[in-house]
Amino acid sequence: MYNKSTNPRVTESMDMISDAFYHLLTKDDYSAITIMMICDAAGVARKTFYRNFETKEDILEYIYYKKFKTIEYTKKGRENFFDTLHNFYDFWYHEKQFLDILYKNKMLYILTNIFDAQSYVFPFDKRNFNFNYNTDFDPYFFEMMTASAVKMVEIWTKRGFKESTDELVDLYHQFFTTPVMLSIDNQA
Repeated sequence: MYNKSTNPRVTESMDMISDAFYHLLTKDDYSAITIMMICDAAGVARKTFYRNFETKEDILEYIYYKKFKTIEYTKKGRENFFDTLHNFYDFWYHEKQFLDILYKNKMLYILTNIFDAQSYVFPFDKRNFNFNYNTDFDPYFFEMMTASAVKMVEIWTKRGFKESTDELVDLYHQFFTTPVMLSIDNQA
């Protein structure tokens, strides 16, 4: 866990550490980078590091939160769920380097972990979907939809960002608005 303080001096130290770590990650593998290397690159003492972070993974989460809080969920002309999703994928398209670093270091799971930890859910409007279901299942539905969007970012990264953000939104739309018929043979 990282320090959640809003004190400008604390934030400045955390930014120095996270910027140094990010720079090191562009050159070295995660496992090769030590806390001391990060502190030296940031120009801070180990005590400052441990006052703000417990682990290197905490720094990645902090970097993620710093980047993610800049995302614009609503833009003119993009007010429904699929428009929000488009903004989400646009954001990650511009953060491909960060995703590549996570992928190179086998750490894409951090995306899912952070979304799960924050219980973040996209602003859904069920009118965007062509099926009815029991509203008692809303928590499941919304969590599943959000998890699917995040998982698609992971797969997209692994595939080398081959699809455009428009193609990702279209694919997601097809998955969740096209009726799927499953037939199960129950005969023994």
